[in-house]
Amino acid sequence: MNLRKSIPVFFIAVAIAGTTHGEADRTDWQRTMLFAPTPQALARAAKGEVFIYDGLHDSDIEKAMATEFDRIGGMMFVRTRVTDSAGAPQGDRRTGDLVTEEDDCD
Repeated sequence: MNLRKSIPVFFIAVAIAGTTHGEADRTDWQRTMLFAPTPQALARAAKGEVFIYDGLHDSDIEKAMATEFDRIGGMMFVRTRVTDSAGAPQGDRRTGDLVTEEDDCD
């Protein structure tokens, strides 16, 4: 049985551990994939492959839902960061951790 033809292949956005700079690089790269995908990425999505976006801001996802609606079927979002009205990530007052939406993927 050829699994590649029977189920879509999932591309996982790999989290870069370490400094804030590494995290910024990862989210910038994912935003580029979200809003200005390469022809190769579009071709993979057209074949049913899904790209998993990890740790984007909820405001980025809202924008994608409005501007990239025809591509939503090829997207999955995990560990989405909750932002305030100014677009800054919200921190948990008790722990100091960034607040993420519940995605039921744990």
